[in-house]
Amino acid sequence: MMPGKTGFEVCRAIKSQPETRFIPVILVTGLSRVDERIEGITRGADDFLSEPVNKQELLARTRSLLRLKEFTNELENAETVLFSLALSIEAKDPYTKGHCDRLSNYSVAMAERLGLPPEQRVALRRAGVVHDIGKIGVPEHILVKKGPLTADEWPIMKEHPLIGERICSPLKSFRLVLPIIRHHHEKLDGSGYPDGLKGDQIPLTARILQVTDIYDALTTDRPYRAALSREAALETMHEEARRGWWDLSLIDKFEAFVAPTLPLFQVATP
Repeated sequence: MMPGKTGFEVCRAIKSQPETRFIPVILVTGLSRVDERIEGITRGADDFLSEPVNKQELLARTRSLLRLKEFTNELENAETVLFSLALSIEAKDPYTKGHCDRLSNYSVAMAERLGLPPEQRVALRRAGVVHDIGKIGVPEHILVKKGPLTADEWPIMKEHPLIGERICSPLKSFRLVLPIIRHHHEKLDGSGYPDGLKGDQIPLTARILQVTDIYDALTTDRPYRAALSREAALETMHEEARRGWWDLSLIDKFEAFVAPTLPLFQVATP
């Protein structure tokens, strides 16, 4: 119970910032009531010691938390490598510059609109970046080809969701990301790939990424056509939804928050 900011408030400040939230915090205090300990835990404290503190016990607990922090650092490093790899693939094609960031922003905004839980929002943010990471296994002459793919080239391209899933599967923190990577090219009528899923068999998060992915593809310049306007892109998406490809209800919700008065790639605040 320090003067000014209390230890509880300092702990909450550390744990509320993305840059510092994984720093281990041990609260050392003379408070001993159960509700006070619970208060410390709810503020994010990793451990709680009552005074007087045994020096050896404090050092032992600190070392234990620092070992755990090392594991967390390794996990963050692995995610960073995957994100860098995904962005390096995007950089091979000048027409897709910024595509991953836009998909992350769009998808998270959609998830917030739909009231999805925080863990699914995080999964969509990550998936926006790594959804096409499997294209590292696609030969470059196919990946950047300006014309239509041949009958021999299409099966190779269709492998990229499976390759991406295998690349990301060792990370347990990507458990909710894997279905998005695997299924973001499925279609509601079962004509998509790689598994030919239909309707609600396609995870909601994958359907959300689909909608944002299609919109971004239509509203950016490509080798075979110029970018479409917002209105033309949404009309195309509605037409394809009527064919049974996409989730029309999600397209309607997406259209509602992509403000017509904003430049492309900006999302109205929900």
